[in-house]
Amino acid sequence: MGPRYPSHFEVDDALDTAKMMGARVIRSQTMGDSIGCDLCIEPKLGQFNPEAFKQLDYVLKAAHDRGLRLIVTLVGDCANCKQSGVGEYFKDRGAGGNKDFFTDPVIIARFEKHIEGLLNHKNSLTGIYYKDDPTILAWENCNACGLVASLTGGGPSVASIVNWVDTIGAFIKSIDKKHLYEDNSYFLAFISSPSTKPAPFSTARLPTSSPLSTIRTGRRSSTWVAQGPRLTPSRSKPP
Repeated sequence: MGPRYPSHFEVDDALDTAKMMGARVIRSQTMGDSIGCDLCIEPKLGQFNPEAFKQLDYVLKAAHDRGLRLIVTLVGDCANCKQSGVGEYFKDRGAGGNKDFFTDPVIIARFEKHIEGLLNHKNSLTGIYYKDDPTILAWENCNACGLVASLTGGGPSVASIVNWVDTIGAFIKSIDKKHLYEDNSYFLAFISSPSTKPAPFSTARLPTSSPLSTIRTGRRSSTWVAQGPRLTPSRSKPP
C-alpha cells in the first residue's frame, strides 16, 4: 500500500483503545518526525506540507478531547531511508555519516528548522500553536539516534552526543518554555563497559508548584512519566 495518512477512524480507534486501557500519556514516535517524502511534514528541506499538518492537528485535538497527553518525537525512523530518519538531514553532506548529525552546524541547523516549523505551527482546528498546546507533554529529541549511529558504524563520541542534546534542548527552550524536553539519544549506552557497573537509578518527585523544565540537565538523563498531579523522573546518575 505504501505510506499514507491514517483515517480519522483509525486515529479515534487507537486513542479510544489507549483510553480504555487506562493510558494517560501516549508517546507518538512518528508524529513530529517526517522529512523527505511527499506526504511528510517537510517533503524537502525547509519546505513544509500543510496537508501533513492537518493530520497532526486532528490527532492533537482528538487526544485533547479524550484527556490524553502526547510525547512527540522529533526525529526517529524512516522505512524508506537508508540511514533512518536522521539520514535525510545529512545524505548530501559527504562521507561523515551519522556522526555529522551531532556535530555538523549545517545539519544541526536543518534539524532546528524542522523543530521551529513544528513548534510554531498553529493548529487549524483549535487555533493553538503547538508550542502552547497543553495536550503535548514533552518534545522528545529523537528515537535512540545515538544508538542507531553507533550500530551503523562511524558513530559519534559521547561528548558530541551530550553537546548535541544540550544544543537541541536550548533551541527548543528558546521557542517553547512550557513543555518538557526529553532526551532519548541513548548516550548513556556508550558510557557503560564490561568493567563498569550499571549506573544506579533512583526516583524523585517534582513538586506540583515547580515549573516544567528540561528533562535532561548536565550529565543526568531522566525519563519522565505522568503520575497523578505530579511528574516522577527516573534519573540515571553518572558513576
